[in-house]
Amino acid sequence: KFKFCHGKRTLPPKENVAVRLLDNNSKKALLVTKDILVNQIHRDGPAIAKSFDRLTENDIRAISALLAEAMGIIFPHVIADSEAYKPTCARLLASATTAFMASLEVARHGFRRPYGAMARTILETLATVLHIVVEPAALGQFNAGTLRSTKSVTVAGKVLPLFARQYGMLSDLFVHINKSHAGLDPIVS
Repeated sequence: KFKFCHGKRTLPPKENVAVRLLDNNSKKALLVTKDILVNQIHRDGPAIAKSFDRLTENDIRAISALLAEAMGIIFPHVIADSEAYKPTCARLLASATTAFMASLEVARHGFRRPYGAMARTILETLATVLHIVVEPAALGQFNAGTLRSTKSVTVAGKVLPLFARQYGMLSDLFVHINKSHAGLDPIVS
């Protein structure tokens, strides 16, 4: 009597069903299985990643080459226990590069909202580096834990106006809770 979502006609084993929902109005049944995370990690994620890889192969290779050059510039200055200007900026830039790689992996498996939030964090990190470069006193504030990221974004926006607009867009669409978080905007969600 009920039509099952996604066209599945076979039922999962009873012991694997976490939730059973029946909608009498639409005559649809929804079963949520206990392996939902396992399926995302082992079945759905790899299938999405394969498609992503096919569509972006040339772009990823070009980005990879550029990223390697950037890391070659950054890593010689990374000193773990120094609060000096170059090591601090190098560690921040290294953090931004690894966050960028992680964000691509998140996007590669089909998670768009977390990717946008991660991209915003990358811009915030780059804003902090720009702030330290432009205002030498910012390094002391950063090391003291008193440098506010909002101030860094403002400074970065004065240096690169497009920067502030991109940060604001990422904040509005991916970080600050809005209708798109509830799936009402299919382009963004």
